[in-house]
Amino acid sequence: MDNLILSKLGMDTAITDESLSPEERLTVYDTALAAMDRSGQPVGGTTYDDYGRPEFNEYFNRGNMTRDAVMSSFDDPQFRMASTLGRFTYMQDPENPDRVFVFDGYDWNTSERDFDTESAPSEDARTYREVRNAMREGERTDGPSERDNRAFLVFSRAEMEALRAQLAAGN
Repeated sequence: MDNLILSKLGMDTAITDESLSPEERLTVYDTALAAMDRSGQPVGGTTYDDYGRPEFNEYFNRGNMTRDAVMSSFDDPQFRMASTLGRFTYMQDPENPDRVFVFDGYDWNTSERDFDTESAPSEDARTYREVRNAMREGERTDGPSERDNRAFLVFSRAEMEALRAQLAAGN
């Protein structure tokens, strides 16, 4: 959500290895691995299911967001990455299988524009849909531009497993 707001303010929203917290990096890495396991392919795209949280499909694909979910966007690394990167592309380096690349062009999912607010299943969902529709008003409809194609991450499997161990140890 914060990248959408920064984008509307005309600020730089690039996502790089350095711009993410360790927990966010691990979330993106784990999501890419889940997609590889699901698809059996070294190159492909993720789905919201790959984050391991079934509610993300309801939130992001259907606009059935709750107030608590919106509030978690500020402190839950999985939610932050699902709401920022959403579905992204991954690729295992064919020359070095230890490396996994992640890239994404933020198009803010043009197919998810103009949520129907009247059929929202709850007041929270209606409010979310109204806010999201307002934030998206006036955005590009002809696909991502070079400025939009702003996420590129490189993961080393060995480094990410070391990070996982470090976080588990509380460091």
